[in-house]
Amino acid sequence: MRNPLVHLRALARPEDFVVFKLDVDSPSIELAIIEQLVADRSTASLIDDFYWEHVVKNTPMDHFGWGHDLRRMPTSQHQTVADSYNYFGRLRSMGVRAHSWV
Repeated sequence: MRNPLVHLRALARPEDFVVFKLDVDSPSIELAIIEQLVADRSTASLIDDFYWEHVVKNTPMDHFGWGHDLRRMPTSQHQTVADSYNYFGRLRSMGVRAHSWV
């Protein structure tokens, strides 16, 4: 199984300090992992700090790599800055210190 959340659930305990950095350079895969994470409070509770470069459309980063990433995924899956705030807000409300980075 190549899903990092499967490994996280198998290996991490609540008393562990877990930092999860999600960066597999595939927005579609990253979004699938994020959707699983925000839907599973018990898995999210194992993560102390979470870092993710959420690739979104219509930002200056379109000219520095994100445009290429966005062209590799269906337009229907393109995300916005508002979507990013939503994901990070949901994770933070679940007790995860969630951070965006570029």
